[in-house]
Amino acid sequence: ELLRDCHAVNAALRDSTLRAIGVGGVFSLATLLPNPDTADARIKQIRAIDVSTVLATFDSAVKKSPFVSAALQPSREFLTQFLQPASPPGIYDLLGVPKLATLVLPRDSVTLNQPPSESLAVIFLDKPRRSTNERDQTIQTIRHALRSIPGATLTGLEVIGHDTQASIQRELYLMAGVAVVAVLALIVLFYRHPRDVLLVLMPLAFGVTCVLAYVHLLGDGLNPISLIGIPLLIGAGEDYGLYVLSIAREARSSRHSVETLRARLAASLHALT
Repeated sequence: ELLRDCHAVNAALRDSTLRAIGVGGVFSLATLLPNPDTADARIKQIRAIDVSTVLATFDSAVKKSPFVSAALQPSREFLTQFLQPASPPGIYDLLGVPKLATLVLPRDSVTLNQPPSESLAVIFLDKPRRSTNERDQTIQTIRHALRSIPGATLTGLEVIGHDTQASIQRELYLMAGVAVVAVLALIVLFYRHPRDVLLVLMPLAFGVTCVLAYVHLLGDGLNPISLIGIPLLIGAGEDYGLYVLSIAREARSSRHSVETLRARLAASLHALT
């Protein structure tokens, strides 16, 4: 069953849709072993070939060529063995070649000579996926192609990064929403006056707007680093908003000039940058 699934994976990854996005090939258990569903039919076709005629044609071609016949003797022996197949090789035959088996099978199965329950398939791409959009499109297309094969799981560093980012994004909107509501509730509770509330929220709104505008202009979406920075941005923006409100109130009560207020704000901006 494992070998059949591996051949199904290989067949799915040869689809023209995947070729179009740059999937160049795959190396798996199916690359090393024949499909058990078609192996018997192929053996019958090979056995129908007249071995003596093929070898006579090979010997005649060698004699007419400039090559030394002794040098091609291994090729003749391989051809003889190939045209007289016994039974198709299976997983147990592959386990007998540990260096080759460990490329696609679990090391424990190879060491203990036990039938494996899983296998590795390596997908080759035509080029590295530099941008998040290219990476996401490739992962989603491959997963869509493998959706009908039970147990076929796409993995790798890029895939783990993609899934981690998607998970963070799903949770971020909820957490950010809760954080904004909590901050807004506290500000309204302590400051009440609409003007003061707006003054506190102004740096926060400005910071979030700049970040979202930058991400949109960059066209590469949010990455795990920028996602982690969103809660920090909310905290820093709210904290700076409270500072702006405090110096505004102090300037109002002490009748400071506009130049003094502007100088204090400028100093705080330098500290932030």
